Amino acid sequence: MLDFGDALPKEEAKQFYLTFFGEHASEETVSEMSDLDFFSQFLSFTTKQVEAAGEISFHKLEILGEIPEGDTIMHVLTRSNISVGDIEVESMEVISFRKIEGEWKALLSGK
Repeated sequence: MLDFGDALPKEEAKQFYLTFFGEHASEETVSEMSDLDFFSQFLSFTTKQVEAAGEISFHKLEILGEIPEGDTIMHVLTRSNISVGDIEVESMEVISFRKIEGEWKALLSGK
């Protein structure tokens, strides 16, 4: 798990955990999360905040296929459907993962 809390002053870290992981989150509960739980909850809460602002609605995310590159890299093709106000948008993206110590980790895309 990425530990954002270490990079922030104590009060800001506390607010970070509350903002992105909910009212019962603390440094301890977040640090005990698996990578999957951390990113899942972080993205879920962030998505809900964006939707609550009324600007973007996330409708669907599909995994269309996977392309292995050797034994340690996997590229995953996704399609997402969102709307911004009355405008509907469909986008395709490739998300790449690397297997490190038996676990798949997302690679940064540079976007």
